[in-house]
Amino acid sequence: MRLTDAQLMELWDKQALHDNIMLYVRAADRHDRELMRTTYWEDSWDDHGSYVGPGQGWVDAAVSWRDKLSYSCSHHLSRSRPISSRFSS
Repeated sequence: MRLTDAQLMELWDKQALHDNIMLYVRAADRHDRELMRTTYWEDSWDDHGSYVGPGQGWVDAAVSWRDKLSYSCSHHLSRSRPISSRFSS
């Protein structure tokens, strides 16, 4: 089976998103402000429920709350439903 350029691009994009999510949770778990900043575009927007605003602002808010946490921070990722693809049969 040969993949089309569009299918390869979709796979590339999905992998890039996955890698970025992995980097984000690593940074969040370690309260690493600079690493977390690298996961957001400058003009990004974030809705974390208690925070809605620019992604860079979320980074500042999340890291500033670190001193208020009385427990450790760790993120667990799972998939509750498969990612759909327009190329899936």
